Amino acid sequence: MFALPEKVTVWNVIAGSGYAGYTYSAPVTIDARTADRIRKVVDRMGADKVSSTSVYFESDIVQLDSKIVIGESLATIPPSEARDVITFAATPSYTNLKVAYL
Repeated sequence: MFALPEKVTVWNVIAGSGYAGYTYSAPVTIDARTADRIRKVVDRMGADKVSSTSVYFESDIVQLDSKIVIGESLATIPPSEARDVITFAATPSYTNLKVAYL
């Protein structure tokens, strides 16, 4: 089993209204492992982006429009240090892990 010794807090977009911004779900804290590593990834629109952090987790909570803070937070809206999930990647099929690139 892959150890998930850290915590990350996730907010998902539940409504978007263009000019008024987004409405987010209540924060959810999940077990994870983070790795600070620069890598080039491709976002859902096919654009090249640079990811500086990989977040490994087993939960189905995280979505492409999620905001993530490394650590625990009780903020009702994502704080300024919250980072966008750029994309996801597959992990080996024998694990339940997912990886999100921030």
